Amino acid sequence: MKINVMAAALALALAAPAAHAGCEEITDKNELKACEKKAKAQAKADANTTPLEPSELDPEFKRFDGDDNPFATDAYRVRLGKVGVASVDDYVERATRVQGRVAFAKFIVEEAGLGNAEAISAAPKLADLLGTLPADAEALIVEGKALPESLKADMAPADLMKLPKAVAGLGKAVTALTAAVTETPKVAAAVAKIAASPQAAAGAAATMGAEAAGDAIQEATD
Repeated sequence: MKINVMAAALALALAAPAAHAGCEEITDKNELKACEKKAKAQAKADANTTPLEPSELDPEFKRFDGDDNPFATDAYRVRLGKVGVASVDDYVERATRVQGRVAFAKFIVEEAGLGNAEAISAAPKLADLLGTLPADAEALIVEGKALPESLKADMAPADLMKLPKAVAGLGKAVTALTAAVTETPKVAAAVAKIAASPQAAAGAAATMGAEAAGDAIQEATD
């Protein structure tokens, strides 16, 4: 009987999901519980979304798609979801691409600091995209704030049940755009420096070493 109980326990352990990513090294019981709760909530939020692809920002960034996609990682997470209302889904997609420029800039700056040649070569195009980001974001913010007013009149009666989720999605998109505008100056300045002198960026990374470069990038983008 004891053997059966132990076998059953072992089977449950094997069937249970592994510890949530990022929580494996936590030993404090309360901290582990909080980490796993946060990870579970994040997994639920991600269930009906897909990562943005760098090529959606510009075709030149296609080499960062797929397995190399930074938007599929925790550090540079940017994901797209749909609420089933065409005008809202279109708006959120456009807003997410603008938000993605900032996240991608942080990725490129950090990778450039680590000596990644492909990241350094992406800086000029990204600098152009960051240059127009404030104006693009501000226009989308105005549009996003006005959109809820027209939704109810434009939506088919059968779709009105989607209205609360649609309005919430618009609010989140506007908030993310506002944050993107705030974050842009520092990351744009860092990307511009890399774009202006790619050889110097690579040389600095080699001289500083990966750890020091990573610290410097973090300081520049905080």
